[in-house]
Amino acid sequence: MAITNGYCTLADMKTQLGLASGDTAEDAYIEELVEVTSRELDRWCGQMFYAVASETRYYTSHDGTNV
Repeated sequence: MAITNGYCTLADMKTQLGLASGDTAEDAYIEELVEVTSRELDRWCGQMFYAVASETRYYTSHDGTNV
């Protein structure tokens, strides 16, 4: 499994946990935790903090200014 749109990398998380980069026994579990935590942050904040290539966003000005 690879981390998709996670808010940190596997290497970042392993560094934070004090695990050696060559120790791969828990990689799948750590990747899953990063994914789950990242999506939970999205739900809690009500938005995503990563780019979606096919997404078009439209904004409406509240003060009548068009840019």
